[in-house]
Amino acid sequence: MGVTGAGKSTFIQTITGDKRITIGHNLESCTQDIQSWPWKYKGMNITFIDTPGFNDTNKSEGEILRELSDWLMNTYQQDAKLSGILYLHRISDIRMEGSALRNLRVFKKLCGEDSLQHVILVTTHWGSVSEATGKAREKELLNSYWRGMREKGSKVRQFKGTKSSAIELISELLNSKLGETTLQIQREMVDQKKDLADSSAGKVMNEEIVKLKAQYEKDMEELRKSLELALEEKDEILFVALEQEKERVTQEIKRIRKGEEAMMLKLREQQFQLEQQRWKQQKAFEEQQQRLEQQRLEQEKAFKQQQQRLEQQRRQLEQQRQQLGQQPLEYQWLEHQWLDHQWPEHQWLEPQWLEHQPQWRNISGRSTRYFLNH
Repeated sequence: MGVTGAGKSTFIQTITGDKRITIGHNLESCTQDIQSWPWKYKGMNITFIDTPGFNDTNKSEGEILRELSDWLMNTYQQDAKLSGILYLHRISDIRMEGSALRNLRVFKKLCGEDSLQHVILVTTHWGSVSEATGKAREKELLNSYWRGMREKGSKVRQFKGTKSSAIELISELLNSKLGETTLQIQREMVDQKKDLADSSAGKVMNEEIVKLKAQYEKDMEELRKSLELALEEKDEILFVALEQEKERVTQEIKRIRKGEEAMMLKLREQQFQLEQQRWKQQKAFEEQQQRLEQQRLEQEKAFKQQQQRLEQQRRQLEQQRQQLGQQPLEYQWLEHQWLDHQWPEHQWLEPQWLEHQPQWRNISGRSTRYFLNH
């Protein structure tokens, strides 16, 4: 990893010898997508991952972080872990500022403290400065910008542009016996199910985007005032120069907005999914309410029908009672039968009970039980 022009692709081409790797010779970005390059060394299969810099000229920093986080998530879910991270920095830079500082802040949060011992901070472009100048700048990096990472186990090394220098760096990683590492952003987004905007790296990136956006908007306002002044003074040369600067700032603001959109992309997808889920639940609830209402209406209808039947039966019974009240009770006696094995489902009248019924004392027969039907 590292800013655009730090020498990431150059390092990989130098050590692998693969001429397909595109190398840039200016500050224009050549690596626009995350790419993997295999290499065999002493019987081991090693894969280098080349990443775009956060100050990519074609993509916003938010877009780069989104792509990088998605790649790290996918590889972690496939149980493919990193053995080490090389962070490259141009020793030819007079000072570390702007995009380099943002890159470093996001990088530290992306790795997390537990993975910093797997990091090698590599200075490049030593051929562009004198040895004394390079040593002085390296000392400043060690004592200020990289001090905290060194205290957590990161190492600082030089890449002199040769294959032997590159192999020396890789050998140090292979011989360290630290094994594989899981980056903080992988734990947060896979294990803890966080969105990129809620991850530690995402929060830092959002802070930087807000600051950068505010600065560019302030610059744009000053440019507008300067353009008005140049127009009043009819200074055409200054006006053209200011117009070009205004166009540049406008493009930067557009890039920042694209970065904001990339950072919030996953969140918007989750919000859409939640909205879809809420709509489905609401629809299911309404359908359940309709079913319950239909059941209630059917039960109410059945209850009314039952009431009508009961009312009809009541009236019929009332009519029968009135008829019985108007006519004397009459009994129809059936001829008694021999009842040894007959009428098993009917009620039997015991002889002792019959003895207490005067109207039935004349009933005679050889059976001890009688059947009565009236």
